[in-house]
Order: sequence, then structure tokens, then C-alpha cells
Amino acid sequence: MALNRDERLLWLALHLIPGLGSALFRRLVGHFGSPGEVFKAGVDEIAGVHGVSKAMARRISGRRHYIDPEGELYKAEGIGARIVCFPDDGYPKLLREIHNPPMVLYMKGVDIPPDVLLFAMVGSRNPTDYGLESAERLAAGLAARGAWVVSGLARGIDSAAHWGALLAGGDTVAVLGTGIDCIYPSGNEALSRRIVQRGCLVSEFPLGSPPEPKNFPIRNRIISGLSNGVVVVEAAKSSGSLITASAALEQGRDVFAVPGSISSFASVGTHHLIKQGAKLVE
Repeated sequence: MALNRDERLLWLALHLIPGLGSALFRRLVGHFGSPGEVFKAGVDEIAGVHGVSKAMARRISGRRHYIDPEGELYKAEGIGARIVCFPDDGYPKLLREIHNPPMVLYMKGVDIPPDVLLFAMVGSRNPTDYGLESAERLAAGLAARGAWVVSGLARGIDSAAHWGALLAGGDTVAVLGTGIDCIYPSGNEALSRRIVQRGCLVSEFPLGSPPEPKNFPIRNRIISGLSNGVVVVEAAKSSGSLITASAALEQGRDVFAVPGSISSFASVGTHHLIKQGAKLVE
């Protein structure tokens, strides 16, 4: 279905409630039927939904005093982005299937075709030369076969994956841990512009959201959720890439790992994944 502008503003308004989160958002819509009906409900009715505190119910009920969805939509359109809500036809097909999908996405660039293969590629922000070369080569190979490459626009393996796909004439998706108007790291602004031409930027965070550490584990479920499978190229023992791999397994996605040197710190995480049953990339 396609939401009209008024309906989209209501979805966006609920999304902008501070501290709500996608799980409670979905629970509220499931209980009341739509964001519009949520806003019509009284504080006690809202607080009666499992997991919703009285303070949150008051915040939702009083949203007209501090939430400006029209301004947010206007600013998004002003930078060439669009707001895609869960019921929209343009909402990514695979992402809709995960346990905790974002209810609202900010997207900038082309639409993701519903029938295309997507593979996430993630790894260390401090990779070896071998890791960078592997990521670029694998991404280029996937792109040459018509698959889209999904990653997180971070330094290191993420950037190499995006560039590998682009230089092979393919398409790529960057999932941000910031607002879609805040490119992080700033050194990837040129890359982000190229991605918009051949793919898209995606974020669930409101405009202006800075790169807070808590955002990146949250966005990792989107990287894996958009994808048919996840390839981990290099990862240390406590790498965020392992969070993405874990999310992928929970979502029923295939996990692939690229082996590395037994003496490299960057291979500890990928070798662990292989021992746990990840598919070996040769």
C-alpha cells in the first residue's frame, strides 16, 4: 500500500517520540491499529500496552507540544531523501521479515528492487592490506553477478566493499548509524555521493542524529536484515561485525567468513565464526 501524506506524518510523528524504539512502536500500532489511533488514545489506554510506561504514555499523548513531523519531512525532502514507512510498497522486502524491523526509514538514492539478491559485507575498521583487497574483490565479484552489496559506510572493510561494488559498475547500500544528513566518518562524503547515484543510503535515525556509540549495534540488524547473507572479511574478537553476524543468524540469514592469517589479530573473529559453522569463503 501507499500511505498518503497525512498518514506518513503520523507514522513519522510516532517515530520521533524520544526513547520509544521500533519494538514498542510496532506493539502500539498492533494494539491500536495505526499511529493515528495511538494518538487518539488516552494516557491510561496507552500505558495499558505491555512495556509502555506512564511517562512514555504522557510523552506520546503530549507529542503536539514538541514533535514536528512536517518540519522533519520537509528537511528530508530538501536534501533529496524520502521517508519510507513499514506499510509502504517501497519498504525493503527482506527487512520486513525480521523480528524487530524499523517502522520508519530515511532513504536517499534509488529504490531497492524487491527481487534483487543482496549480500552484506562487514569487517574491521582497521583491516590488513589482505582484508581490503579481499573485500574489494569479493564485492566486485558479487556486483558483476548482479547482486547488491550492503555495508555500513565505516572505515576499512565497509568502505572497501562499497568501492568494490561501485568500481565494478554495481549497486550498493550504506546503512548509517547517524541521521541520513550526517555522513560518518566525514572522510566518506565523496563515497556517500557515489552511493546515492548507484544505490542508496538508509537510516532509521532522525535527521541530525550524531554518531553515538549506541547507534551502531542498533543499525547492524538492518545491515543483515536487508540481506540474503552476510560476509565477514576481517574481525577482531570483540568486533561489531560479530554482532552483525549474530543478528544474521537470528534472522535466518547465511553467514560467510573469509579466513586469514593465523598470526593476524584481524582473523580471530572470522576464524571463530568458521569454527561455529559459518560458510568458508575460498
